[in-house]
Amino acid sequence: MESVGIKENDRILIHAEAGGVGSFAIQYAKAKGAIVYTTTSSENVDWVKALGADRVIDYKPEDYKEVANNLDIVFDTLGNEYTFDAFEIIKEGGKVTTIVGPKKSF
Repeated sequence: MESVGIKENDRILIHAEAGGVGSFAIQYAKAKGAIVYTTTSSENVDWVKALGADRVIDYKPEDYKEVANNLDIVFDTLGNEYTFDAFEIIKEGGKVTTIVGPKKSF
């Protein structure tokens, strides 16, 4: 996340916040002063809120692309279509970073 230059008031989406990487990422982003959107399941909403997320998106009843858009940064921890979808929801000049990327079949 450091490589994208996250700064105060950046709007960032972090997928799968309740996981190990995601739970670290939210705390890092909040320490930098970012406004954090995150996706998680219903079971983890309270946990993710406690970590500091500003807007928790329960991915079962909500479409994150309708809630989180015009973002400065997307931090992708899921890969596949989530990597490509990130380019639809960032603002012009926004940044996408992934720890997974698209998966290929050989």
